This record gives sequence, structure tokens and C-alpha cells, in this order.
Amino acid sequence: MTDPKILIADDHPLFLRGIADFLHQLQYHNLILAPDGLSALQQIIDHKPEVAILDIEMPYLTGLEVAQKIGEKRLPTRFIILSYQEDQMIIRMADKLHVSGYLLKEDSMAELQDCLKNVLEGKTYFSSKIAQNHTIKGHPSPIQELTPTEKKILKMIANDLTSRAIAENYGVSVRTVEKHRSNIIEKLALPTSPTSLITWAKKNSQYL
Repeated sequence: MTDPKILIADDHPLFLRGIADFLHQLQYHNLILAPDGLSALQQIIDHKPEVAILDIEMPYLTGLEVAQKIGEKRLPTRFIILSYQEDQMIIRMADKLHVSGYLLKEDSMAELQDCLKNVLEGKTYFSSKIAQNHTIKGHPSPIQELTPTEKKILKMIANDLTSRAIAENYGVSVRTVEKHRSNIIEKLALPTSPTSLITWAKKNSQYL
């Protein structure tokens, strides 16, 4: 999908423009902007975007209400919810509505980039903080998916150890460590860029 249609809805103009400008930099140009929930609902019905990025708190309709109404119409748009709230009830409600992504507004734009990439590929992506702190049906914490060995390797990666140093520490081949790294990247649904794993490991080192 070269240039998917993406709707962004937020009642804060600066935040709305900030997300749009960021997505433009990532070469997403087919963007639709909406200043409130009612406008977002109508724009989704009219234009049927592949993804809608919705603020959870908006005038007229919340992001979750928009997702619910579109779900009732059985339109194919996938949803990413943006929220300041890390509330278990709201997160479970989003999960029940089959929302594809849920991010906290405090998350970096890089996490929005990863989330959008996953959602466009038909996957789900919940903020790493939410995934670590909450039990979400169908969205297990990515750290829980790792084996004890993979967690130990991640700790070493977070401490800036190279694959060769890790291999020497474990008495295995560098190739074996690289295979573990590849498996970890796949389980965490990270981009395949050279720095994605070390960035994630450092950011989440307190949970390892």
C-alpha cells in the first residue's frame, strides 16, 4: 500500500497539525483531518480511510464512540486511539471494540510510526507501557512472550553489549545470538532497522 488514506481526528489544532506534519515527513500524504468526533464519523463514512487515528476525548463523539458506530456499519477502517488515560476499563473497552492500536499521548512519535506500520499490515499495537501494565484480551504483554534467555539477551543489549560480547558471555556462537535477536524483534513486532532493538531495550530495561 503505497499511500494509504489516513484520517486524523483531534480537537486540539496544534496536536492535530503536529501529527499530520509528522506523517507527511514519513511520506503519508493522503491525509484527512477532523476537528471533532462527529466530523470524524462522517469523514470515515464518506472516504473510508484504511486507518483512523482518533483522540479519545473529542466534542460530540469520543474516539471509542466513533469506532463503535463505524463497527456497527461494518466498514473496514482500522482504528488507533490516542489517549492521556491509562485506565483499565477504557483499555478493555477499546479491546472489545477491536481497536487495532492504543497509544498514550505521552508516547513518542516513533511509537506512533511503529503502531501505524503494524496496523497497516493488519496487526495490532498497544502502547508498550499499556502492554506491560495491563492484561488485554488478545494483546499479551510483548515481554511475556519472550523466553528467559531472550530476556537476558535483551538486558545485555540494553547495557550496550555487542552480539560478540553476548556470545562470549554465554559460550555460544555469534550466529546463535543473532538468531535470538531476530526472534526477539519478531515477537516484539519491531522494525528491522539496526537501532530498533537497542532503542526498545533501553526504553524498557526496567521491565526486564
